[in-house]
Amino acid sequence: MVVKLLEHEHGKGRVRMLKVTRTPEKHSVMQLEAQVLLEGAPAASAYYDGDNGSVLPTDSVKNSVWILAKKHEFASLEDFGVILAKHFVTKHPDIVRYVILLEGFISVAKVKLFETPWERMVTPDSNGKMRPHHHAFVTVQGGVDGLRVLKTTQSAFVKFFKDEYTTLPEVPDRLV
Repeated sequence: MVVKLLEHEHGKGRVRMLKVTRTPEKHSVMQLEAQVLLEGAPAASAYYDGDNGSVLPTDSVKNSVWILAKKHEFASLEDFGVILAKHFVTKHPDIVRYVILLEGFISVAKVKLFETPWERMVTPDSNGKMRPHHHAFVTVQGGVDGLRVLKTTQSAFVKFFKDEYTTLPEVPDRLV
């Protein structure tokens, strides 16, 4: 049997960071969670031959996210995503050299960023006027606790795998 690797991604997810930009007038906060996935033909050799020469370690991906966030100024999530994608596609000479030898390349850097919004706390200034605070922030999280859902029809459970220990009957319509 011939096995062929059709798609491959490697990288790191759930890289959390908080970027604080301080100016004399105010502090700005951006809290992000990043996921970086790299695709490219050379990394297939890690599966076929056990050769990790073209696989960037997940710790290096995490460190790159943190270092690039510290080194670069960016105003939005999208700007930082572009910085990350360009970095991973162009700035790894060892991988690029390895890739050239294999006549392949890291073809795609998929970057997903999620932002946790922070809002400035509104407090009275020295004159009693309400103004956004220069370096105090608030975030609100919400959700639903104890939600229960009842479906009273059109919820069949039939044609499932049965073995010698199966006792569950097929049910064409049931409560869920």
